[in-house]
Amino acid sequence: MSSERAGDLARLLAGDLSALSQEELIAAAQRVEATRDETLQWSGRLLAALHDTHELSWPAIARVTGIPQSTAHRRAQPYLTAAPDEGPDRRDR
Repeated sequence: MSSERAGDLARLLAGDLSALSQEELIAAAQRVEATRDETLQWSGRLLAALHDTHELSWPAIARVTGIPQSTAHRRAQPYLTAAPDEGPDRRDR
């Protein structure tokens, strides 16, 4: 998400929402959802990198990020490149 787009949404939400038309509210809600989807993809890529590149276990990722283990794994799943079996040598750092 661009900082300009984030700023636009922040300004919109800081204002009087009752002054917006139905179309403006719908468009803003759609922009927020698109932004949410985009940031969840970014989160998934980052979590997958912690797991694949830095060999952190899912419990370790949950500890260091504060993201629940099942949520972290679900977000990362499409971006994982390592074998799904963590095996005994996966570091629990």
